[in-house]
Amino acid sequence: MSIKENIPDFLIEMSKQMREQEQICIKDPIWQVRYRKNVVTEEGYNQSHWIIIEIEDGSTLYDSEHDLNFNPLLSYLFDNSPDWVIEWAKNNKYTDIKQEDGEITVDCFETFSDTFNDKFVPDHEKLPDCVTKVYMQKIETVVKSCFTKNDAEAFIARKQHDYPELYIYVDNMTFCHQMIKLREWIVSLTKENDNC
Repeated sequence: MSIKENIPDFLIEMSKQMREQEQICIKDPIWQVRYRKNVVTEEGYNQSHWIIIEIEDGSTLYDSEHDLNFNPLLSYLFDNSPDWVIEWAKNNKYTDIKQEDGEITVDCFETFSDTFNDKFVPDHEKLPDCVTKVYMQKIETVVKSCFTKNDAEAFIARKQHDYPELYIYVDNMTFCHQMIKLREWIVSLTKENDNC
């Protein structure tokens, strides 16, 4: 009985996939399934963007990475911090705004929101106590490492619904001598006869 007869079929299939997959400019590649996520950081420490959140429930009112304007934040402030809105309007010489019985009225909300979007600078203005600015750092998380691209793609097809958007990143196994030797051995299983 030869050694090849004792090798499981899945290793022979893996060997074929490793030999047939597209050539890349990375020696001893390993395919990683990853996703990006945001974690809280301090200002100036690997920050990628910032958000303004509601203190009470943590909902995001503005995201500097995605949002084009401050309208959701402004609407929230109208309802929850009218005194701050009135003070901001006064400091920015916007006169078409009034406050009666805790309610704010403006002649034209669209005009006021345009002014707010043009002049509001969160880096230089004190926000009301009901919201806060939080700095975010984008990190990459490795979910799975695979010897073959096919295995990485199969994992994404099977498990994408459990994660944020998954993608494949090719890394190398530099200084992982046992993994490199294992990879070389698996590839060698179909080296003699590509039709195994």
